[in-house]
Amino acid sequence: MEFKGRQELVENCEDCILGLRAKFIDEGIKFCRQLTLVVPHEQMKICLESIFDALLIQKPNATQIRDDLNSLIPKLNAKDELVNFLLLNLTLNFSHTCDDAVYVGYFVNAVSRMKEILYNTQDHQEATVKTMIDTGSFFYEDPINTFTRMKNAKVRPEFLNLYDGLNIKYEAEILEVKEDSVVFRVDMMQILAMKQDGKGFILPNSFFSKQLRADIIDYNIADKSVTLSNFSRTATMHANKRKFQRVLPNRFTKISLKGEQGELVGSLYDISEGGMSILSSQATNFKDGEELEANFDIMLSPNEVKNVSLKLKLVTELAYKGYIRYCMQLVDDDKTIKDFTQKRVKETLDELRSRINLYE
Repeated sequence: MEFKGRQELVENCEDCILGLRAKFIDEGIKFCRQLTLVVPHEQMKICLESIFDALLIQKPNATQIRDDLNSLIPKLNAKDELVNFLLLNLTLNFSHTCDDAVYVGYFVNAVSRMKEILYNTQDHQEATVKTMIDTGSFFYEDPINTFTRMKNAKVRPEFLNLYDGLNIKYEAEILEVKEDSVVFRVDMMQILAMKQDGKGFILPNSFFSKQLRADIIDYNIADKSVTLSNFSRTATMHANKRKFQRVLPNRFTKISLKGEQGELVGSLYDISEGGMSILSSQATNFKDGEELEANFDIMLSPNEVKNVSLKLKLVTELAYKGYIRYCMQLVDDDKTIKDFTQKRVKETLDELRSRINLYE
């Protein structure tokens, strides 16, 4: 039952792995409570200790480990949920403490072997961490089952959608979990943002390690509910990483952008206190991290237009609907940009609230 990389983990990562032991046991006991399983605390603690301690052992007592867990949790569904949850969290916790992809891959092999032990399977194949994380393999339970546990635990998932570029968040109530869909109660602001986005997005929490994206099946304006289905995990949700609220301009805004080796003309796509992005059909030799100079007229009010010149750092270039989107960060704070974006945030929220009034 040897696995590739076991000796390397023992020699180089043993202390790091042992540091995860207490959290592994604590998470397992808490998860059993969430599943409302009647399991003796001390016996469960001993069982989890045995599972963890066998990770790096060359020839663990597989039968004893498996029998101990089966005797405490005889129901296969409950066992599946516990094992999937524990092994996923353990792998993610190790990847957070170890930034060497080789050792993370070896650790996945260790976890894979433990999966084999707990289910007495003999068709184990070593896999890379990328394959495991991307496909979910045995790590992820069905989101429908997770929402059932969240509903029982009265945990409210947090939604994040964009309305005209603005982050709109709401902690929803899980009303009903069906066979392949979930009904949530949200406010009208979130419903309108979801309608504009065309999808429902849920942020990570103690139940979900990654963001969720889902199709919108139905709305009920009367009771402010939305039904979502076809849940899938997404690796990154850039909107959740924003330091500042991002808004759309209040009119078409032409911008000239100049760097050391070229310049272009484009239009303002969105803007925040910390940066902006522009769309252009022109390609240049700008480099990531290069300092650029932007010049444009910004409308602060119907009676006030101000010329602005900014120093920006290019973060990245993206292909976007037939154009190139240049994403940039402000080198220095700018009062005009700050005042403009704060005003646009208020205007966008006021517009959203006015739309809500049409439904009430």
